[in-house]
Order: sequence, then C-alpha cells, then structure tokens
Amino acid sequence: LVPLQAGDRAVGEAGSVTLAPDGRTLFYLIDGRAGSRLWSRALDRLEATPVAGAEGITSAPFFSPDGRQIAYLT
Repeated sequence: LVPLQAGDRAVGEAGSVTLAPDGRTLFYLIDGRAGSRLWSRALDRLEATPVAGAEGITSAPFFSPDGRQIAYLT
C-alpha cells in the first residue's frame, strides 16, 4: 500500500489501475504534491514502490501487446 499524505489523491477513474498481463503486479497512479507518479505493487506483498522515471503521467498505464513493457502518456 502507498500511504497517502495530506493533499494526495488517487488519479483518474478505475481505469488508472492496470494489472500486469502475468496477473502478479498492479500498477496505479497517485497524484501527490510533487505531481502524478506511477506505482507498482506485487499482489503477494503490501509494499508499493514508485516506478523510476514515471513522473507526471496523464493517462492510465497500459502494456505492450507482448506484455513485456509498460507505457503511459506524460
């Protein structure tokens, strides 16, 4: 889980949450004081981690057809 701080909020609608094609990792957006950021969380863990280089996202994340890469709009 990502502890939200005062002023943070989840970004967008339910479409801002994406399950990896292998079904093991959840990706979602959090809009905080520093801007929106993509987070990932393995479903077998409670800890989430920010995805490096994924700041300022304006769209729900999505996967390449082969499921090996995640993409998003900034």
